[in-house]
Amino acid sequence: MAKSKAQRMREYREKKKEQLGDSWLKAERERVRGYFVPIADLDDEARERKSESNKIRQARFRNKRRVDKANEASVANVYNMSNDIQQPSTSENGVSSSSDSVLTVKMPFMVREKVSIRGRKRSSRALAKSYRTIETLQDRNEELKRKLISAQKRLQRYENRVSSANTPKSKSDNLLKRSGINPKDVPEVRKKLILGECLSEEIKTAKNAQEGNSAKAQIVHRVASGKVIKKYRMKSTLEKVTNLNRRRNIKNKNVLSIKRKRLDDLRKRVNDKIQTFLERDDNSRQHPGKGDAVKAGNKKIQKRVLNDYMYNLQLKFNAESDIKVSRTTFYKTRPKYVSLVNFTSRSVCA
Repeated sequence: MAKSKAQRMREYREKKKEQLGDSWLKAERERVRGYFVPIADLDDEARERKSESNKIRQARFRNKRRVDKANEASVANVYNMSNDIQQPSTSENGVSSSSDSVLTVKMPFMVREKVSIRGRKRSSRALAKSYRTIETLQDRNEELKRKLISAQKRLQRYENRVSSANTPKSKSDNLLKRSGINPKDVPEVRKKLILGECLSEEIKTAKNAQEGNSAKAQIVHRVASGKVIKKYRMKSTLEKVTNLNRRRNIKNKNVLSIKRKRLDDLRKRVNDKIQTFLERDDNSRQHPGKGDAVKAGNKKIQKRVLNDYMYNLQLKFNAESDIKVSRTTFYKTRPKYVSLVNFTSRSVCA
């Protein structure tokens, strides 16, 4: 069977001891000592690992020494016990008689070493010190909690003061005070400043509320911008106060121009429906005369006269159509070549 590496190394060491003797052992000790690195030269992590391993070895060595001492004491007790046992004596008649002494058996239990008084004092002092440290830390913790609560209250009062200082009145008063003017001495100026601050806040709020809607945001830009702002060079100031982008300022002040195309399409569709409705034969009839034609643009259109009142026709239109129009819109949309029912008897024949 092949030998293991440990067996081969053991035989090699025995062979070297026989050949070289103590000189080989000394050389081996020097060689191994060259691998040793002082613990002070190690880094923190390696030093910690080395300390832990040393502690484990020392504890193992102490336990082994304690067990060896206990075993030696138990062996000595057993030996003494065996010497104390008396051998039975034999009488002349051949009857064995035992001694009257009591047999004492001592078991080889591990003897527990007594803790020294110095060790007890050291442990009690360490325990008392830890208790004092805990009490000190608890007091410190309570003190820090009180300081935290007071700091939170101061911060809350400061935030309340700052929030109250951002109102239009406070801003106007602070501006006047920084200029060396008492706000009570110039009530008209103060009122104008408050009005300007209020308008700035309203524009800023409206702009922030329309962040996701570009069309409505453009309306805000149209309202707050124009020739006056540009003339007095207030674009940058307007941008700082209201957060409006001065590059989007538009000269056209008509806020309805954004929806003009959509409104025009809707208005045209409603007008066409009302005109078609009024030109139906069940709602109006055409004048037969040649002189009843009117000029609309570049062409002539024959006049028509309604068969019923506009009030009733408007109700009929709303009942039939999917678009509901008001009476005013219906009246205004009537073409000029469609006459009211009052003109029924005024037809001209030629």
